[in-house]
Amino acid sequence: MVAIGLAGAVLPLVLVGTALDAFDEVSAAHADVSRIHAAQADFQEADMAHDAMRADALALLLPEGVENHGSAVAALQQDVEEYRDFLRQVDAVTLPDAIIAQVRAVRPLQEQYATDALRLSRLTSSDPAGARALLPELTATFTTLTVEQAEVTESMSAEADRRRLTANDAERNVKWRLAGSALAALLGMLGLTWLLHRLGGALAATLARERGVAETLQRSLLPDQLPELAGVRLAARYVPGAVGTEVGGDWYDVIPLPSGEVGLVMGDVVGHDLDAAASMGQLRNALRACAAEGAAPDLVLQRLNRLCLQQDLGSMATVLYAVLDPVLGSLCMANAGHYPPLLVSGPDRRFLESAPCPPIGAVREVHYTSTLHQLPPGSLLVLYTDGLVERRDQPVEEGMQRLQELVQVAADDDRLGDVCDALLAGMLSGRAPEDDVALLTVAPQTLLGSHLDIMLPAEAEQLTVLRRTLERWLTEAGATPEEVYEITVSCSEATTNAIEHAYGPGRADVEVVCDVEDGRVTIVVRDWGQWREARGRDRGRGVHLMQELMDDVQVAHGDRGTRVEMHRRLGGATRHEPQRAPGLHGLQGTPA
Repeated sequence: MVAIGLAGAVLPLVLVGTALDAFDEVSAAHADVSRIHAAQADFQEADMAHDAMRADALALLLPEGVENHGSAVAALQQDVEEYRDFLRQVDAVTLPDAIIAQVRAVRPLQEQYATDALRLSRLTSSDPAGARALLPELTATFTTLTVEQAEVTESMSAEADRRRLTANDAERNVKWRLAGSALAALLGMLGLTWLLHRLGGALAATLARERGVAETLQRSLLPDQLPELAGVRLAARYVPGAVGTEVGGDWYDVIPLPSGEVGLVMGDVVGHDLDAAASMGQLRNALRACAAEGAAPDLVLQRLNRLCLQQDLGSMATVLYAVLDPVLGSLCMANAGHYPPLLVSGPDRRFLESAPCPPIGAVREVHYTSTLHQLPPGSLLVLYTDGLVERRDQPVEEGMQRLQELVQVAADDDRLGDVCDALLAGMLSGRAPEDDVALLTVAPQTLLGSHLDIMLPAEAEQLTVLRRTLERWLTEAGATPEEVYEITVSCSEATTNAIEHAYGPGRADVEVVCDVEDGRVTIVVRDWGQWREARGRDRGRGVHLMQELMDDVQVAHGDRGTRVEMHRRLGGATRHEPQRAPGLHGLQGTPA
């Protein structure tokens, strides 16, 4: 009896100790899987940059590439830099030795490819024939890398799957050991119950922590914040599903286009696991790349579908892509198997239907169709994923009808964030959703008003958006075509100066604030950088141009940046001789 009692007391302790050791192994295995997935995502991003580099190289050699040679060279150089950055991120991750060996084996060829791409970009200016001669070598390296990089990605995926299976087996083993220790504790001693209680608490805390990590991963793949766009109000929400620690593939996106239009995206990847989340991240980036040149929505989805199948970006996905023109109040959309958006205009609540088309990645050869809709003034557009309207205990038609009824109450609220919150509260009725929910509300403004505040990334590509927005605002203010042209040119010159001279490499912003009062236009262009001295003698004409076109130009330098303030009276009034602002010797305009 004593021996049985001792065995009953010692056995639970032994089982608990082994279970704790196995629990550490499970946590370590899950951590390995997360690291491999992170490296795989960065490697796939590098693979996409590798494709973009070849496309940019080909564009440089096309006859029409001569007209946009500077921007094409800049795009190629940016792709090379992104390519190398993603490869450096892969190097920073601790990976299994076999994968490290594969990565190192392909790295010399990757570096050669990047070097050759940069060399080709330089030769297009100095030696076009040499650039064309280099293209076959670059193409050969591209083809070889496509195969070798795909093999590395497949190895990462296979290793992650193997380790995940190992972790799952170990987790099941932990559960059996915990059950055995509980039984032994009941037979051995009551004191072991306290120890089991602590172990159960640790397991619950770990599951909750894993749930939080899963949600963090999903949210990290969504936009950090919505862009601030003149003439368009935006608000979005994401609510994760309530089932276990799984993550889904729902996403939304807002893409400012070079034309001044706005790309709106709502998508849902099939599945609820880390693979679905990874596929969502790849599809989101791929769609941004396809939409960057401002193509029609149907062409964007066709390119995305081809890319998804050719590059094996993962599971199928329903995607809605629309291009909003805030000036014309039009919406051109194409739908790949997604729920239609809801348009709210006064008492009218209707879904914008389009021709039925299969999801992305479902059919190899498919032709999507674009549908044009006119948005009435003061309307509201609601984009969403299936988790908002689908429930297991009711038909989906009831969910869509309920959405129409609820948005009728919330559409009159000027605060779109409250509109989103009201819709979620009404649709979910206080319950956690069974599936992920992504929600995006869009409200185009009929008039921009007398005050306009635009925050732009310090990038030359943003000048087109600025000019188009400023032309619309000045026209609404009653400016003549000549005044619109001259004021827009002046503002563009000031913004170009800030972009070119205020900042070095890295993320930076330029703010443009416009006001009109009693026919007098005031424009303030502000940066937060330190201006560099003029480079070359044939520069500085932008400031002179601003002084000639505006009534008054004032420039203020400071430790926190530069502020350019310009004034112009509308209505054909005679302008006086421009005032020369102090301290202009440090300013440079764009080259003539």
